[in-house]
Amino acid sequence: MVSQKGYHFILFAAYSNKGQTVMAELTKLLTDSMDHWLEQNIDQFDLTKTLATSTYKSGIVKSFIELLYMDNMFYPSNIFGELTRKIEKIVKKTNAHYILQDILIDNREYIAALLILVEYCQNHHLPIQTTKIQQLIKSGQFLLGRRVPYRLLEIKYQLKKAGFQENVSILNTAEQVVISNIDENWNSNGEDAYAITHSIFYLTDMGRKNIWQSSLGRRARLVLGAIATNNLFQNNLDIAGESFLSLIFLANFKTYMPWTVVRMFLDHAYKNQLSNGAFAGPDSPEGANLSDFEKCYHTTLVMKGAVYGIQQTYAKRYH
Repeated sequence: MVSQKGYHFILFAAYSNKGQTVMAELTKLLTDSMDHWLEQNIDQFDLTKTLATSTYKSGIVKSFIELLYMDNMFYPSNIFGELTRKIEKIVKKTNAHYILQDILIDNREYIAALLILVEYCQNHHLPIQTTKIQQLIKSGQFLLGRRVPYRLLEIKYQLKKAGFQENVSILNTAEQVVISNIDENWNSNGEDAYAITHSIFYLTDMGRKNIWQSSLGRRARLVLGAIATNNLFQNNLDIAGESFLSLIFLANFKTYMPWTVVRMFLDHAYKNQLSNGAFAGPDSPEGANLSDFEKCYHTTLVMKGAVYGIQQTYAKRYH
């Protein structure tokens, strides 16, 4: 991290005509610190270790899947750099013990998590046994139970990314419901905010599909801008970070971005990054029972993705 004097220089320069170079330096400072935290805590994502020493908790599995989810987002770009080799080793160990598949197949609401694992293994050319997963999908049992539309959209998206071409009418209907509901009446906080950010993740194929100029794109960018700024002011970097990720994907990594707001986001991120490089998650009633890792990992991964996406967009726009 830079000194207080250096920090004030960064703020001044980021709002000046020479802000391009300094903003690039600021994203590097944020990234280096997050990478350090991830390196120090990579074993916390290792299911073969955490499940062997503790009782099953959904949070243990969720952290592992979120790590792969973030990698899949930007593939084939390598968001985790040298840490990717360690992540691949963890996935190999997990697959060899069938730990994750057994847990997730027994809890069919986690079908999307299974598919995220399959997608990661395909991207990284890692072996994975999919017989049980195929049986689960063909049975249709993973669709039992109540799910909100954006979660059904998530399943449709992950099925396709994992190579399962299932044409399920309820999933197609859910996509149309999500699209029609994206408007200015969305709540900028809580589940509504997560619903719209994740919907844009899937509708843009994580930025691979450009919908910026479409009717949906025009509606979504207004809503996302409001969600991002409102949650910055509320110091909720979890939702703010997801909103910036969605804006980046919506902009297809190269279309116009609101750089004044981006600089405000980076400024806020820098001031709120913990000394160990992590970002604390939003306060919640469950927080008192969570470890430091559990409190930080999701927001840190989200911020890692948002800052990386800003770097990628910035590079394409100005170089």
